[in-house]
Amino acid sequence: VVLGESYKKSPSIFDEAKRELKDEILHVGFVDRFEDYARWLWLADILPVTSNQDFFGLSAVEAMYCETYPILPNRLAFPGHIPVEEAGDFLYDAENELFEKLNWACDNISQIRENRKSRNFVTPYDWTILAPLYDKLFNSLS
Repeated sequence: VVLGESYKKSPSIFDEAKRELKDEILHVGFVDRFEDYARWLWLADILPVTSNQDFFGLSAVEAMYCETYPILPNRLAFPGHIPVEEAGDFLYDAENELFEKLNWACDNISQIRENRKSRNFVTPYDWTILAPLYDKLFNSLS
């Protein structure tokens, strides 16, 4: 599952991957409805992120909430979403580390599927937890 907008100009590796993996890829591209987006996230296993610009990493947080295995750059907001003691498993500093972690994840997909814990990393962002905190804060301002 590859979610996101398709642009007229994109790296040729995307076309190559679509050809090579056509029997394995379930969906490529943007989805209009949040329900469809969430359904695809719940079907995904691994979340490789290569962003060079991101304020919060919302799509990564959403995917982690849906129990994907994150492989995130050790920059921007991403380290804040991973517990320090887990950083070595999920964060990378260089491209070769990304490839190593991605290869490991692909080779160990059964283990990843049995030990899904990324949701625990981002549960503090759940609205059922945040809303009462915001209510208390806003009520204290009046």
